Amino acid sequence: MSILRAHVFLRIRQLAREPGYLASTMIFPALFFLLFALPNADTPDKAKFLMASFTAFAILGVCLFQFGVHQAQELKSGWYSLMRTLPVRGSTLFFSQVFNTLVCGIAASGVVYATVEYSAGAEMSFGRWCGMTVVALIGAVPFALSAAAIANWVSAWAALPVFNLIYILASFAGGLWMPPGALPAKVERVSQYLPTRHYGEILWKLALGQEVEWKFVGYLAAFGACALAATLLSRKLHRDSQKI
Repeated sequence: MSILRAHVFLRIRQLAREPGYLASTMIFPALFFLLFALPNADTPDKAKFLMASFTAFAILGVCLFQFGVHQAQELKSGWYSLMRTLPVRGSTLFFSQVFNTLVCGIAASGVVYATVEYSAGAEMSFGRWCGMTVVALIGAVPFALSAAAIANWVSAWAALPVFNLIYILASFAGGLWMPPGALPAKVERVSQYLPTRHYGEILWKLALGQEVEWKFVGYLAAFGACALAATLLSRKLHRDSQKI
């Protein structure tokens, strides 16, 4: 536990030295809501719907950048290899990264909650927001795993633009910026098969106090299983390539 605590504090200090990253990750989803979605939040239910959308958007961004961009940079810079030479388990490095992702995800979700409540009057109780955020963090696990898989195959220079592209396209096509019904017809048809759409469906139901359909949970679980398998395979192939 002492080693895990040390690595958690190390990652916190690393993030604290990158205020630009923290500010953009925490503020960008809420700012995006104010610029583009606020006019559509003209009723409490619409505001709750959009709060769920931008909570998903915020947490998705944290997962992609923490497990995607940062991991790619650590792998390619040799930092991860250096850490592995120390008397520390790989699980310790992983869980320290998970802890920081949770902290950043909760903070980003909190900024979205405060912004939507203040600007649009969503009238969502703090307890319901807490429950929705917990579900959003759990539901984001498949995206974190898929980001970790991709991180093994992109260069440190390409990581940021690649994950930015994935982030923007997956969020837009999944209906996280605007309701799926407002998407162009061709995009909406594709949206039905995207994991971000199913992720959003779960959070929208929770935000509106409706029953969540298990097909959305099952789809995300299947996507998570595939992402886990891809992560383990890509990590093995990456290690084997380093031995050559």
